[in-house]
Amino acid sequence: LPEVTLCFFGEGSANQGAFFEGMSLAGLWQLPVVFICENNQYSMGTPLYRTLAVPDVTERASGYGIARDRFKGDDVLEVRARIAQAVERARVDCAPTLIEVETYRFRGHSVSDPGNYRTKEEIETWKKRDAVMLARARLAAAYGEDDIVSLDQSIKALVQEAVRFAETSPVADPAHLWDFIYAQPGTDPQRM
Repeated sequence: LPEVTLCFFGEGSANQGAFFEGMSLAGLWQLPVVFICENNQYSMGTPLYRTLAVPDVTERASGYGIARDRFKGDDVLEVRARIAQAVERARVDCAPTLIEVETYRFRGHSVSDPGNYRTKEEIETWKKRDAVMLARARLAAAYGEDDIVSLDQSIKALVQEAVRFAETSPVADPAHLWDFIYAQPGTDPQRM
């Protein structure tokens, strides 16, 4: 199957020049790319209404001849289905898509950001729409709480084993530094 590129970014990045250049080239060259804007309502600590004149980021797609889609990120199955449609469009028609997924960031932008620009009520309202918790509740209803707890424990054990393996493994052999890259040092990219 033809390869498709997925580009993830926040709504704050949608105001930068690289965003517009990428959209322009994708539309002009009909690149198999899906741009996915994770709109978490805050560009760092600035609310959306203060950073975007038009709150729908996907309205920008029409200026580049690019398909668009916009939806809430509450339901992981819907997110998967809607992104799969865009991937199929890219794969079959070699056509780009701009997707905006409305979501929320429960914590500050970084460890030094206490998130004081939001109210506790706002955070609690969004927690009711948390995709992870809603998906967990759906799985628990379908399979039972015991199965979910067991799965959670096995995943934690798997991750702990992966960490242990990484921490106790020897340092990689420098002879393999170039094994899985597209170009060797000194290679002329024009001749590839």
